[in-house]
Amino acid sequence: MNDLISIIVPVYNSEEYLADCLESIINQSYYNLEIILVNDGSSDNSLKIMKKYQKKDSRVKIISIPNNGVYKARLVGLQKAKGKYVSFVDSDDLIKKNYVYTLYYNLIEYKADVARCELIEFESAKMVNLDDISLDNYRKNNDIYGFYEKPINCDIIFKKMSESIFFNSLCRQLISREVLLKSYISNSCSLSYAEDLFANFNVLMNVENMIIIDDILYLYRNHNSGVTKIKKVDSYYKNMVDICFVFNYICDEMNKINNSKYNHMIYGKLTNDIARLLIKCLIVDKRYVIYYSLVNNLYINDSFNTYINNVDFKTINNINHRLYKYIIILISKKHFIISYIILLILSVLKRK
Repeated sequence: MNDLISIIVPVYNSEEYLADCLESIINQSYYNLEIILVNDGSSDNSLKIMKKYQKKDSRVKIISIPNNGVYKARLVGLQKAKGKYVSFVDSDDLIKKNYVYTLYYNLIEYKADVARCELIEFESAKMVNLDDISLDNYRKNNDIYGFYEKPINCDIIFKKMSESIFFNSLCRQLISREVLLKSYISNSCSLSYAEDLFANFNVLMNVENMIIIDDILYLYRNHNSGVTKIKKVDSYYKNMVDICFVFNYICDEMNKINNSKYNHMIYGKLTNDIARLLIKCLIVDKRYVIYYSLVNNLYINDSFNTYINNVDFKTINNINHRLYKYIIILISKKHFIISYIILLILSVLKRK
């Protein structure tokens, strides 16, 4: 058990946290690593930090590209990777010392294509010690651990994909490079939102089996601190288009393999994500003209109409999700003012 493993880290203006991340990677208990840092057009001191670690550790390789987003950066790293297995780590996150070894051991033990672990979120605006992050109050996903053959056909996998962030992150897993090369679709590099869900779905379509373990080995740094990040309004429009593309793509692919029984779950998640994006947008800019320009879009409305035709509303029990469902129905029927008022109220409540 000594296969070369590639760790790919897309880096964009991460000077504040990058050293923290890289320390957790170079200090892995499993040594046979290829550490690929993809500099995605950073304009801060990130490249300087990368070069410092390259001098410090011969396993570190640097690739510099113009800024194209994390999906493209990962693809570039993947195309250069030589490892039999690959793991992605975000440049502001941390991994436990036994992260690679534990995933690799399970992957080999179960002869799996993918090994996946738990993650925990932590809030920090500064460098931290891994040992200072408490795991005591973490609630695990006890219903999903285990070995899965043909996970694309498993009810619990799609349940988790539709109701939580469990499959929204491409990180915290070790994946066969061969599977990843089949799964990464280069003509979708323009995605800037839901790109991890898109990539994860394609991985699920291409794997024969996977093992999900209950070890908390990946630490995700949450920058929000309870306050929504401020973005330009046009970025919310792009995010909405990306979400609709990803969810329509997933449902179309499921139809192709005659496995559309999960589509109502996927469109249910589409509803929640779009509603949350609209609320965030109204926190930034409350003008109706902006809201109207976002929702009065043919592609988005077509997606909403498809959603309405595919979702069994009796399966939606969560109160917030039911409310989001009615908002999407209002938008699809072009009752923009009513939906705007409801979302505006929700945005004010969210702000408090």
